[in-house]
Amino acid sequence: MKGTYKVFHAIGLFILKMWVTIAIRAYFRKIRVRGIEKIPTDAPVIFAPNHQYAFMDAMVVATVNKRIPYFLVRADIFQTPLANFMLRALRMMPVYRLRDKVDVMAKNEDIFNKCVEILLKRKHLIIFPEGNHSKIRRIRTIRKGIMRIAFRAIKEDDSIDDLVIIPVGINYDNHSKFQSDLFIQFGDPIRVRDYKNSYHNNQSKTFSDMAARIYQSLTRLTVNINNADSYKFYENVLKIYTPHFMRKLRMSYKNLIERFNAYKRIITGMDHISNAGRDEFKRFEAANNRFFKQRLKSNFDPVYLGRHFDSRLQKFKNYAGLLLFWPIYIYGLVNNLPALFLPYIISKFTVRDDHWDSSVKLAIGLLSFPLCYTIQSLIFYRFFPDGWLVLLYLLSIIITGILAKIYQEWIHRFWESFKIWILRTSKKRDYVRIRNSYNQLIQKLDSSLLKVPEKADGLEQE
Repeated sequence: MKGTYKVFHAIGLFILKMWVTIAIRAYFRKIRVRGIEKIPTDAPVIFAPNHQYAFMDAMVVATVNKRIPYFLVRADIFQTPLANFMLRALRMMPVYRLRDKVDVMAKNEDIFNKCVEILLKRKHLIIFPEGNHSKIRRIRTIRKGIMRIAFRAIKEDDSIDDLVIIPVGINYDNHSKFQSDLFIQFGDPIRVRDYKNSYHNNQSKTFSDMAARIYQSLTRLTVNINNADSYKFYENVLKIYTPHFMRKLRMSYKNLIERFNAYKRIITGMDHISNAGRDEFKRFEAANNRFFKQRLKSNFDPVYLGRHFDSRLQKFKNYAGLLLFWPIYIYGLVNNLPALFLPYIISKFTVRDDHWDSSVKLAIGLLSFPLCYTIQSLIFYRFFPDGWLVLLYLLSIIITGILAKIYQEWIHRFWESFKIWILRTSKKRDYVRIRNSYNQLIQKLDSSLLKVPEKADGLEQE
């Protein structure tokens, strides 16, 4: 009986992974994975990713990995019996905190022992070394739990001295936005056995050295903004300046590796400006803040100020495309609305921490889309009892659903360009003032950031 359960569990996990992989691929517009060849094929592995967005981080690492890993998550989501059963079946294990009002030491000791058992079976484990999540794009203090588990496993059985810790950099352009981009980098494996002698001599120093190495690796693998005082300024610069910066250097914005390197280069340049003169940097930041205040009054996306105006022919093509695809958009939107509505409503009324928003929507969407598609197909079959017609209908709502999202992006670009055109024609004085502020900001950034060496510290090369 137990063997039968294991077989069905393994099959269920495989099917679930395939479905989650499809969902992840549909959720993000473009996914680029780099360094996956660094994962050993037969060794026990602890993945150590940066942690920004709850379940989403674990899912994206799991779906790009050939094997299905186990991973640790917050204990408070295991509270109901159903959730406890489902999450454990999905290879999730709870980590307890003081706020969970349990015997934290005893509970976590049990979980640590289970982690050791997983590694002894030469399987893969995901542990978030920062301990908690944050939307801020900055690597935080590395906790010692990941090292404790690694050395406990080796102490339990020397035969797994090929155990490695692999830092993973997860880089979202905008995790909460459907059809945004995702760039994942696997770093160089850290062999735990290299620290065995040091561990026996001085455990505390060994943990500190390994934490520092994981930290340094993650800062190289991620878009890492260390300047906490001016974090918003850095984010604004990355948003409005990166497309211009990449055009200047003949880099392709669509290439996620080149975009990542552009982000790193801009951050390095901003750090140089800050270190060279704090007063000058503050004046620079103040000019940026004035521009964004002016932009807020006119309510348009500043990214579109830097775009070249389309030719009349291109405008005609854009408008013709909007008109021709309008019926397809309505068809795709109406047929996908039920499946989209359920994740939105559940997330709105249940999620209190917006870090969980995209994870909950994706998790509910894994159920709502097949459920709604099945119900809609059955209703269609009730009126048109032909299997081929039902299949064509199902394919049509899937394809037009994707096209509807692309169409929404067209509408967004059109609307933002239209708002700038209105500002330019009806409020010329405001437009000139905003445009001048924008040009001054770009010129200042050009004079400082285009001088940053191509191989600046922290950049990942192809």
